[in-house]
Amino acid sequence: MTDWNQRSFRGTWNRYPYTEVVSFVLGRFGSVEDRATISMLDLGCGGGSHLLFLAAEGFDFHGVDGNEESVNRANQRLGLAGYAQDRARVADFAHLPYDPDHFDVVIDRGALTCNRGVEIPALIGEIGRVLKPGGLIFSMLLHDSAAAVAGGVAVGNNDFVDFPGNLTGAGLLHFTNVDEARYLFSAFSIESIERQATVAEFPSPDAIVLTAWTVVVARK
Repeated sequence: MTDWNQRSFRGTWNRYPYTEVVSFVLGRFGSVEDRATISMLDLGCGGGSHLLFLAAEGFDFHGVDGNEESVNRANQRLGLAGYAQDRARVADFAHLPYDPDHFDVVIDRGALTCNRGVEIPALIGEIGRVLKPGGLIFSMLLHDSAAAVAGGVAVGNNDFVDFPGNLTGAGLLHFTNVDEARYLFSAFSIESIERQATVAEFPSPDAIVLTAWTVVVARK
């Protein structure tokens, strides 16, 4: 089992939420009048940038992370902003500390992809347990074509370690192809699987910088 307290990444210190998360949340729930009735879990909440966004927008917000320092930072930031300081919790994704049928939405912006491929199906099953029937998962998984660009060392099953550059300190990452994405979420109603790519124009025209899958599914 990964010791998340020995694993850190720059996302812990993000000040602002990721654009993809903001677009998804407000696109789906921006018109809801009583947003406090929509319960959302940020899987791998890091230092709390998504939690601060969800809190500011009036949603019922919760977060889990395996890194105790990140969770402490998230709760501190929430407190300084005037929000509840107990919404981020240290937790193993395989054993989420919530009752069944608890959340309307689970946000995974690159948390599942930080696990070995063989571990991910069980983690998604646990997400399904805490999700309400009809509840949504928004997940971003690294595309397998990004593995060569990232420059890590392959350890089998599309798992890679020892990344240089911007991914230094990321630990193990799993890269996913479309067939695997379909398989991982086969117990859910798949609404969309989209490929997002960042492509450089200069100095290397048409060079792919990063590719990822954005997956939206609903619990049956």
